[in-house]
Amino acid sequence: MNIEVEVKSFIFKNQYEKLLDFFKKEAEFLMEDFQETVYFDSDKDLRIQRNSFFQKYVLKEGTFMMSVERKKK
Repeated sequence: MNIEVEVKSFIFKNQYEKLLDFFKKEAEFLMEDFQETVYFDSDKDLRIQRNSFFQKYVLKEGTFMMSVERKKK
């Protein structure tokens, strides 16, 4: 059984810069990408995303914020 784990968090600019410095030292840079996300006010978590390579929509339903029960479509 495969389990996907995704962690997201807002960070301050100084934290971003510190992380960027760390990863430049500890990892190999692959590429830079642009991403834009549009969020919709809905009873479900609905958004449209695009980057330099593709576009996608994301619809998540169920109890929000850290729910094990939430389905992703």
